[in-house]
Amino acid sequence: MTSCLKPGLRQGGILFLIVLTTGCVTVDLVKGFEQNIKGKWRAEGEGTAGSLLNFKKDRAYQADLNGDSVPEVLGEYGISSNRIWITYLEGSISERCRQPGIYDYKISGTNLVFTLVGDQCQERVELLKKPFGWPGRV
Repeated sequence: MTSCLKPGLRQGGILFLIVLTTGCVTVDLVKGFEQNIKGKWRAEGEGTAGSLLNFKKDRAYQADLNGDSVPEVLGEYGISSNRIWITYLEGSISERCRQPGIYDYKISGTNLVFTLVGDQCQERVELLKKPFGWPGRV
């Protein structure tokens, strides 16, 4: 029996069925798709002071560093595959933090972990070395 679908269309149809039945696509299923980082992520562990990161749909970034629901830092982010660059634009930040920080990131279940690639902003490095969880996914 022959299929009327070309190989690429057949694979696309299979991917569509996976998305339809599971409701999501992650890098683990399809190489090259970026993981969905959009939303609010809370720092986990001791000494986090309730830090909250908010990655918005329009590539805007907010960091609430003390858990008071008021972002102390505003910025922007960009993503390519599993690499993210974050630039701070506003807030009480040092000049070196206005340059982008580059990280690899991985989402596993409800957990988000960053791995430093390069960043001159020590405050951002310290913040992003913590693991984050997404309460909305629990």
